Amino acid sequence: MNSNKNNNFGNLFLTNSIPLIVAIFILIIGIVTITGCKQESGDKNTALSTTEEQYYCPMHPTVHSSKPGVCPICHMDLVKKTVTDAQINSDLHLQEEEVNAAQVRTVKIAESPLAREISAYSTIEVPEDQKRIVSAKFSGRIEVLYAAKTGMVIHKGEKLFTAYSPDVLKTFRELITAKNSPGDQALAQMARQKLLLFGLSQDYIASVEKQNAVENIFPYNAPFAGIIVKKNIQEGAYFAEGTVLYELSDISRLWSVAEVYEQDAASVKQGMEAVVILPGQSAKTYKGVVEYVSPLLDRQKRTVQVRIPLHNDNGQLRPGMYANTVVKISMGKGIVVPTDAIIFTGRRELVWLKTSTKSFRMQEVKIGAKVGEQYQIISGLKAGDEVVLNGNYLLDSENRLRKSIESEDNTTTELENMKAVSIPPNDPRIKQLGVYNKNCPVQGEEINGEGPFVFYRGKVIGFCCNGCDGKFKQNPEKYFQKIKK
Repeated sequence: MNSNKNNNFGNLFLTNSIPLIVAIFILIIGIVTITGCKQESGDKNTALSTTEEQYYCPMHPTVHSSKPGVCPICHMDLVKKTVTDAQINSDLHLQEEEVNAAQVRTVKIAESPLAREISAYSTIEVPEDQKRIVSAKFSGRIEVLYAAKTGMVIHKGEKLFTAYSPDVLKTFRELITAKNSPGDQALAQMARQKLLLFGLSQDYIASVEKQNAVENIFPYNAPFAGIIVKKNIQEGAYFAEGTVLYELSDISRLWSVAEVYEQDAASVKQGMEAVVILPGQSAKTYKGVVEYVSPLLDRQKRTVQVRIPLHNDNGQLRPGMYANTVVKISMGKGIVVPTDAIIFTGRRELVWLKTSTKSFRMQEVKIGAKVGEQYQIISGLKAGDEVVLNGNYLLDSENRLRKSIESEDNTTTELENMKAVSIPPNDPRIKQLGVYNKNCPVQGEEINGEGPFVFYRGKVIGFCCNGCDGKFKQNPEKYFQKIKK
C-alpha cells in the first residue's frame, strides 16, 4: 500500500516537473545564445599590428611573396608568416675574418651645412633692352656704305653711310638763310632742331653753319654702339622714311637663360648665386646672380625660364652659345650620408648601422633631397652614428642567407604552430609562456585560468568554459584576431 503511494507520488512529481525542466533548459540556451551573439557582433576592430605580412614556401624557404599564392617550384600553397620590425633591425654578428673578406668600410656621419644644386641647360642671349634698330628718319638714297657687313662692331658716332636727301638739303638751306637774317634766328633754331630729328650729328650741323654752304651728299653716323645683327640696305638703294636700315645688339652684357624643370622651379629665388659653365671653353665658368624667374611655364618643355646677367668685357661670350647653369640653394644644417651607403628596396630605404666592432644592424631611414653625391637624412639616424659605406650589399646578402637557413630550420615548428591543438592544464607550455588572453575569445567572458586551453600560433589560449575551445578550433584565425592583448 505504501509502495503504491510512493509510486503515485513519484509519477505526479515527475509529471509536474517536466514543464519546469524544459523551461529552465530553454532559458539557459537563450542566455548562452544572446551572450555569444553580443560577443560576435561587438567591436570588430582589431589591434593594429606592427608586422608586415609575408608568405613563403615550406619546401623552398627562399621563395617569398607579399600575397597568398603557390610556389613556382613545387606548386605548394604558400604559408603565411610575419616579419616584425625587430627582426628587420636585428643585429648581424660577423667574425673578424668575415668583416675583412667583405671589405667593410664605414663612415661616421655628422651635422653640416646643406646646399642643394639645381642644374639646367641654358643659352646665351642678348638682353631685350640691348637690342636696337637704326631706322631712316627721312627719305633718300645711299651713296657710300661704310657699315656694309653683318657682324661688324659699331661704335657710337661712327659713320654708317653717306646719303642724298632732298628733304635734308632743303632744311640745311633754310638754316643758312635764317642764320644770315638777323630777324630770323627763331627760324634758324627750328631748322637746327629739325636736322637733329633727322638724325644728323650736331658736329656736322655746326660745320655746315660755319662754312655757310651745304653739300649734296652728307654723312650719317651711328646713334649708338653695337654689333650689326642684320643689314637691310645696299649702296645706291633708295629708302623711305621709317625703313629699318640696321639691327644692332650690344653684347657687353648678356643673359644666361636657363630652362629649369617645373619640380625645381619653386626652389629658385631671385638673388640666389649661380654659376654658368661653358663646355666649349674648357669648362670656363662665369659667376652671377639670379635676376628674374619667369612666372610662366613652357607647356611643351615643362620648364620655367631663369635669367642670370653676365658681363662680357672680354667678348668670349657669344649669343646663341649653349651652357650649363647651376643654381646653389642653401638648406641650413642637417646630416647626410653618401649615396653608396643607402640600399633602395623600392618600398623603403635602408642603411647598415655599425653597432659594435663586428656587429651591424639594418636601419630604415627616411631620405630628403639629394645633395651632390649624398642624401639628406630626415629620420632614422643621428649625428655620430657610423654607417657602412663599402660592403653593404655583401652584408645584405649574408643577412638574407642566414635568415633563409633559419627559416628552413624552423619550418616544422611554424607549421605546427599554425594548428589549434587542445592541451591539458598541466602542460609545461602554460607555465613557460603564460596564458595569452584575459577574456574568452568566443564569448568574451573573463577566464579563470583553470582551462580548457588550446595551443595556437605559439600561444596558449584560455577559455571560460568547455565547448568554447571546440568552437575556437573550428575557426581559430577568426577568434584569434579578436583577442585583446
